[in-house]
Amino acid sequence: MALDAFSADSLGGLTSTTAAARPHLPQPTGGKADPARKAAEEFESVFIATMLNSMSAGLEAEAPFGGGNAEETWRGLENEEVAKQIAATGGVGLADAIYSQLIEIQQGASR
Repeated sequence: MALDAFSADSLGGLTSTTAAARPHLPQPTGGKADPARKAAEEFESVFIATMLNSMSAGLEAEAPFGGGNAEETWRGLENEEVAKQIAATGGVGLADAIYSQLIEIQQGASR
């Protein structure tokens, strides 16, 4: 299955929220991605990748793919990509919390 084919449904319910269920947060204007939102989702992606790497640390690869350095590298890269997809489809709610805090900080600084 291609990674771009992942959705909240195909991830077995790992995501706690969907885009529709997210709290109403300011949307970017002018067609540009909001840098604060992007940073929050990237942080959540790194957090999720760390969790996935910890979860898969004890897994043993069986024949014919018997493990080794290439398998370990591939598994790490796969975990990173899966984490990006999870974060992009709602994640575990960490990006929303970080984004809200960043917006509050920016609004406080502009006063």
